[in-house]
Amino acid sequence: MMFSLLHGSGDFSVAMEMTDGFASAMVTVIPVIMLAASVGMNNGIKLLTKHIERDIQRVEAGERVADDWESIARSCMALVWILLTAVNVYAEYRLIFWLAANDRPKSPALTQFVAYTGAVGFAIVVVLGLMPIWVTYEKRRNELGRLEEAQRQSQPFRFLEGQDRGRQ
Repeated sequence: MMFSLLHGSGDFSVAMEMTDGFASAMVTVIPVIMLAASVGMNNGIKLLTKHIERDIQRVEAGERVADDWESIARSCMALVWILLTAVNVYAEYRLIFWLAANDRPKSPALTQFVAYTGAVGFAIVVVLGLMPIWVTYEKRRNELGRLEEAQRQSQPFRFLEGQDRGRQ
């Protein structure tokens, strides 16, 4: 489906073959994707470590700590980063050996694998790079909603107190 959207064809068997230009371009693009994934993973590890340390302090203080959606999402993000890195390393490895070969086969399967690896890797880096922004926004929105609800609950009492004072 994704391939058909990008190329306007419903046929996934679009003829592809490895060329020197494509292999050379992708052998440089894939490390960039891996670098972005590494930066994202490093930031994710720092945040996860901070949350784990906070949870340990809460448990030591006698509080019960349950897995919330945020920690589950962070664990899933870490797994995706690991898989992305592994697939990109494999694609890079295959490209390097294809470029080093004297007899370079057309390798349509390798070409499709590298094309999808690059496209999906780029999309994952963008989406998961934006995920911390979304999580922070949701946390802030939830906190503001909680504070507004607390204010609404306390307002009727203030309103009644003001009316009672005016009657006396």
